[in-house]
Amino acid sequence: MQYLEPLVRWHAGSVAGQRHAGRDFVLVSGFDLGRADFPRAAAQLRDWTVLSLNGDGTWLRAKEMGQPRSQRPPGACEELGQWRHALGGNDWRVQDGVLPVPCRHAWDPVRSSSDVGRQILGFFAGSLNSCTRRWAHELFGSAAPTPSSSDDLRKLAGHRIWVFDSPMGGDGPPGDDAEGTTDVFSFDAQRPGELLYREALWSSQFCLVFNGSSSVNNVRLVEAVMHGCVPVIVADDAHPPLDNILDWRELAVFVRTRELVDLPAILAAVGPGSVAEMRRALARAAAMLDTRRPEFWNSFMTVAMHGVAMTLGG
Repeated sequence: MQYLEPLVRWHAGSVAGQRHAGRDFVLVSGFDLGRADFPRAAAQLRDWTVLSLNGDGTWLRAKEMGQPRSQRPPGACEELGQWRHALGGNDWRVQDGVLPVPCRHAWDPVRSSSDVGRQILGFFAGSLNSCTRRWAHELFGSAAPTPSSSDDLRKLAGHRIWVFDSPMGGDGPPGDDAEGTTDVFSFDAQRPGELLYREALWSSQFCLVFNGSSSVNNVRLVEAVMHGCVPVIVADDAHPPLDNILDWRELAVFVRTRELVDLPAILAAVGPGSVAEMRRALARAAAMLDTRRPEFWNSFMTVAMHGVAMTLGG
């Protein structure tokens, strides 16, 4: 991305840029890798606050949520973050913040809050465009085709994990990770595939979130939240959005990729009371993750001002 460098240089020479050497500037990036997408501007951006979809590769370990539950050795899908090593620390700075991906769905106060009718233990349907997704399909994939009707969906009732290798309803949900549009204003809410997909999420206790064409901070994560389906974030390198406002221990289950084979036992160990409490926490978090809501923009400003305060030494 070469266009940012001259803009940053111009700002650095402006009256505002010289006032605090850029430490009170905020850059918002919609690209997957945040700072890493602008290597030529990295030096000038070091003291800026960058809000993006990318996060800190050490976040899981620092929060002690990425500790393996078993002694299983690393698997073939282990995410070691090699791409970060070549960036010399320019992928993330301590003042930065993580934003959610805009989602076309909103929290439904009746369906999303309900514990009733969630007969599917764990659910995922989408393209197998990452090692973790392919392995999950090998472990839990169904020989049956992806459900394309309400009758097909009812046949999934029963507490087990279902992983399908294509989007729901034939036409699939828009915004399948980075593969389609995430424009929250351009989809048909009454499209059969859209309605079926929503029913699948409302019928599931847990929704599996894998990396795909982007990190696990993708639209699947916010979709799960908006449907009261507890996210199961399967990753070794993950940093969820608005983490300095939201306590993600209350909102999601974190699973290392090497533990994927143990997933049925891990989810079975989360009791009904814990799941219900997590769903109540999702209801509180949903407005902050919905880019159409004022609660999101309040959170956005809080994260931005927190970063600026850090760089200014406040």
